[in-house]
Amino acid sequence: MISARPLPRNLDQRLPVRKRMTIAAGFQCQGGLLICADTLVSGGDVNIAEKKIYAFNIPNMNANAVFSFAGTVPHCRSAINKIYHALNALPQSESPLTDLMVNGIIEDVITQYYQQHLFKHPRFGYADGPSIYLLAAIQYRDTKSTSLFTTVEDAVTQEGSFAFVGVGEPIARYIIEPLVYPAMRMQPKHALLLADHVLHQVKRFVPDCGGASLFFWLGHDGSFHHASPQIMLPELYSDTWRRITADLFYAAADVDLDDHVVGIGLMMAEKRIKEIRKEQRVEKKRRDSLRRWLIPAPLIGDPGTPPKIPRPKKRSRKS
Repeated sequence: MISARPLPRNLDQRLPVRKRMTIAAGFQCQGGLLICADTLVSGGDVNIAEKKIYAFNIPNMNANAVFSFAGTVPHCRSAINKIYHALNALPQSESPLTDLMVNGIIEDVITQYYQQHLFKHPRFGYADGPSIYLLAAIQYRDTKSTSLFTTVEDAVTQEGSFAFVGVGEPIARYIIEPLVYPAMRMQPKHALLLADHVLHQVKRFVPDCGGASLFFWLGHDGSFHHASPQIMLPELYSDTWRRITADLFYAAADVDLDDHVVGIGLMMAEKRIKEIRKEQRVEKKRRDSLRRWLIPAPLIGDPGTPPKIPRPKKRSRKS
């Protein structure tokens, strides 16, 4: 009798590290820094929606911070909590806070955390093992500036115009590369539109990325709050952009294509863009009418005075 030969299996083979779930991004622009992330948390028996943007004050240093993450949720939260305490433990005498100080504190906390918890984990480095990838934004009120940092394992990097963490990073970088260049500083509204476009496309094509999109704004003027999208219809302008770029590609590359046909295609693209702009204006008008309910909470650490909502006048009853 010929016995079946078992297939060779190497259960101890180390798999490539996989950055688990999420897409989080940061964009430096004119007047500040925009952070955004999706809300889908996967990896268990069910998918759930959960915020992945955490903001806190650093009052002794007259600064604020926003963190987002990708990786194992409990480990990421724990690491961010430790960074929060380390930053708030700085005495006021060491003010003002600098990039070098922030980089050092994040690196010290992450290195110690990896040594205590992750490097010792039996599944560390495997596809199902623990991991921490952080995206950090710091607002320096004294110097009216912002900085962006990312971490990969226990290494910390100060980023430039934009940065991504998470499983959606490769496609996000692919999407954004043609739309920005290193020396470019976008307007805040353009950064918001671009961030919404990137998140929309990543959630469409990358597993484990999904849910609602969240945005947070750190301004050079001291503003520090959730950004409420005002002109957000990504299914219109984002998907249409992909079709228009395809038409433009063939119009420019196919020299055998009739010039008249190319002209018609460009006219149709222009018509569609105008239609989208019209639909966006209608949506903006609708949202502006609901503004008092759509705009989230006041500035963190600076609640200010809430706007007064006028009450309708009582009509006098005629006898």
